[in-house]
Amino acid sequence: LREKETLLREIHHRVKNNLNIIASLLSLQAGQVKDPRVTDAFSESKARIISIALVHEKLYESRDLSQISFGAYLTELANGLLSTFGISQGPIRVDVEADDIWLAVDAAIPCGLIVSELITNCLKHAFTGRPSGRILVSMAELGSEYRLTVSDNGIGFPENINVQQTKTLGLQLVTTLVRQLGGRISVKNEGGAEFEIRFERRETNRIANRVAWIKKPTLAVS
Repeated sequence: LREKETLLREIHHRVKNNLNIIASLLSLQAGQVKDPRVTDAFSESKARIISIALVHEKLYESRDLSQISFGAYLTELANGLLSTFGISQGPIRVDVEADDIWLAVDAAIPCGLIVSELITNCLKHAFTGRPSGRILVSMAELGSEYRLTVSDNGIGFPENINVQQTKTLGLQLVTTLVRQLGGRISVKNEGGAEFEIRFERRETNRIANRVAWIKKPTLAVS
């Protein structure tokens, strides 16, 4: 069992390294183009890849290979996104408030991508014409549900835009990932934008996972 755990840690480590290489290649490619729209597309793709790579890094470091501390993950993800878009924690702040929540990889990756998309959207649009702003990411456990919230104190959305029916790739991806989690999303547009995602908790059966490793040591990738 220890050998299999060592192997799984090594797999997470290598997946993380390979994803970071892909992110670096995107950065190099972005440096070769002049069109700002293309550069933005590369930056957004890089942010998505980094959010997944960070899950594997946290799994590699975790005491439990089946789940990660999501609060610590969110803090690192927010800092990584600011770095990706060349913004320092100063006039625009990203604050994280999270309960002591541990998520399995099948929930951590879509949640990470959702947060990445929403923070990216805030950084690009929420503070246009404003010298400063604040983005708040929170994760709370409410009975049998988790509540993930990303809000800002920016300019909000134009009144004629239906956020849940928009054709922008980022918000389409958010709604798709919420469905993947079996959750629901609500949006407020007062004093800035607020996205609230709720989805049911999924308990990780650690004993069953360990028995499955002993009986059938085969990796299943979803």
